[in-house]
Amino acid sequence: MMLDESTPECDACPLDRRGFLGQAFFAILAASGMSSVTATAALALEGSEATYSIPARDGVEIDKKGEVILVRDKGVVYAFALSCPHQKQSLRWKEAQGRFECPKHRSKYQPNGSFIAGRATRAMDRHPIRREGDIVRVDLTLKVRRDEEPERWESEQVRVG
Repeated sequence: MMLDESTPECDACPLDRRGFLGQAFFAILAASGMSSVTATAALALEGSEATYSIPARDGVEIDKKGEVILVRDKGVVYAFALSCPHQKQSLRWKEAQGRFECPKHRSKYQPNGSFIAGRATRAMDRHPIRREGDIVRVDLTLKVRRDEEPERWESEQVRVG
């Protein structure tokens, strides 16, 4: 049966149609290995919040659709905005160097988002993050800047190790 605007939604259903389709889409991509988001595939992406599995080990996961970089480094999980704070170019993880780099002007960042060198002159923007069991929830509506709110920037992390 197809839902149209005249069909009421089921009050007993735990997910609305959009939520179900979103979760099904990510499950299919993860199962097929076609997603750019690897083992910590976004479980849900609903406007203002994204939900991810806690990474099992240190590494970097990039969710292009949600524009989030999820990092586990030394037992701490961070969520960063995908774009460079200088001119909003998508950042890239350089595995061999163990750091992030902007492809436009070569600004460099540590895995925790701290600025190393380049034109950006400030740290990567962090998203608020919180842990709920085996998942983390990332607030997509806020970006915390280290130069404006240093204490909050430092606190936007989840210890897992």
